[in-house]
Amino acid sequence: MPSNLDFTIKLKADFLKLISRQTGLEIRPQNQDNLENDILARTKRLKLQSLEEYYTLLTSSTQESDQEWKELISLLANNESYFFRDIGQFKLLRNTILPEIIERNKNKQTLRICSAGCSTGPEPYSLGILLKELIPNLEEWNLLILGIDLSQEALEIAKKARYSSWAFRKVDQEIQEKYFDKIRNEYQLKTDIKKMVTFKQCNLVQDKFWQANNDMGELDLIVCRNVFIYFNQSTISKILDKFYQILQPLGYLLTGHAEIASNNNSIKKFNSKLFSESVIYQKKPEDLSTKITSVEWEVKKIDDRLKNSKLSDSKPQLKIANSNTSKKLNNTKFTYESLPINKNDLVTEIEESREIEYIKVAQELIKQKYYSLAIRKLEQTLQEYPRNFNAKYLMAEVYANLGKYQEAIDYCNQALTLDSLSITPHYLLVQIAQEQGNLEEAKRLLKKIIYLEPYSVVAYLSLANIYKKTNNLKKYQKMQKNALKILNKLAPDTQIPELGNMTVKDTIIEIENLNN
Repeated sequence: MPSNLDFTIKLKADFLKLISRQTGLEIRPQNQDNLENDILARTKRLKLQSLEEYYTLLTSSTQESDQEWKELISLLANNESYFFRDIGQFKLLRNTILPEIIERNKNKQTLRICSAGCSTGPEPYSLGILLKELIPNLEEWNLLILGIDLSQEALEIAKKARYSSWAFRKVDQEIQEKYFDKIRNEYQLKTDIKKMVTFKQCNLVQDKFWQANNDMGELDLIVCRNVFIYFNQSTISKILDKFYQILQPLGYLLTGHAEIASNNNSIKKFNSKLFSESVIYQKKPEDLSTKITSVEWEVKKIDDRLKNSKLSDSKPQLKIANSNTSKKLNNTKFTYESLPINKNDLVTEIEESREIEYIKVAQELIKQKYYSLAIRKLEQTLQEYPRNFNAKYLMAEVYANLGKYQEAIDYCNQALTLDSLSITPHYLLVQIAQEQGNLEEAKRLLKKIIYLEPYSVVAYLSLANIYKKTNNLKKYQKMQKNALKILNKLAPDTQIPELGNMTVKDTIIEIENLNN
């Protein structure tokens, strides 16, 4: 390859900074090789003589530059999406959030929703289907469902509203048959739902969509999921500030799980509501916020609230050996067999059916304790799919079961290289550290889990147990107090999978009994 088409360290860094400044996207290290290939392909396609010339094109203020950014963004964007993605969050919207908004707006019969980062359209169309199911006289309402995305190419696909069967992998057949017409090997959304959604290209980082003359004001609900994972925390804060301004008082923001760092100041402007399905953020009532002016939406600072996380079945189940419930909280111990695989990777991200089948087979072999066969199956999986997160994690689980802790640690670290925010490898590393008597390492890992997922009751209780073992009663009590603070935000009958589905009410009683 000619040297003028080679990436220098400086040039690569310049491209990364330019893309971040222009789009807000942070290209992860594991994706930077793909970025280089995309830039090289565009340079050749435009018959430019060097990568520097392509960089100059992107930085120029010309119509050609604007067009090229659209082309590059279409390559960078992840347009993988499907209908009713994350059933738990859609259940929360259907059963709780949307009925509340509908009741609040029933007199003026106005409803305004934005799907930010809507990709090819399944999310806003799913919201339209929900509203069709929830509001009998929907045609009498002044309804806006706005789908926005950075990629114009994705939006053009969204406007057509025609999808392959893969987009329905989480959809009940009844819904699919009711709202879609099959045309050969594809499914066309019915016109009445299609007409409910408007699409618009939007750069969440650069566009001033909070201004009063913009049609994105006074929203009742913003759904922005699997978007913030591509941004750094500074950029996330800027976008959250914009979202806060365009929401109605008491309007809601729903994000993906664990996408916002616990120390992000901008999310503190919202009230956090924790449900068993998800955390959702609500703008303060009007008396604690500001009204729209002719120029822009103003924002006032408000009290701190709990940060984003979820008590979900995506974390390790815990096996409680002692039947005495009061000992459940002091003798909590992870069992390798109950640690789940990364469901998001397994069900939503893996395209190839054979890859899915490999993981299912390996999981069953581990459940039946056929560890040698499981290792062979996982080795086969990794040979064909070397970047499969679940295969690496399950390999760690097998080696942990066999007492080969160093091998287990190595595979956990490999899994975390692929997904540094995943909680399950951290929990397994905690168990290994405890088995090896390394309480300091266990504490460090539990603190990291709390950083990644601030509502982890189990992490707080596990830390409390370690502090009790080391006679640090002050920190023991502090960790239990933190756990109680989280639990008191939940409905009393909410079950906690990490504690064998104990209810919140029973867990609080047991913690209080331990201190009496």
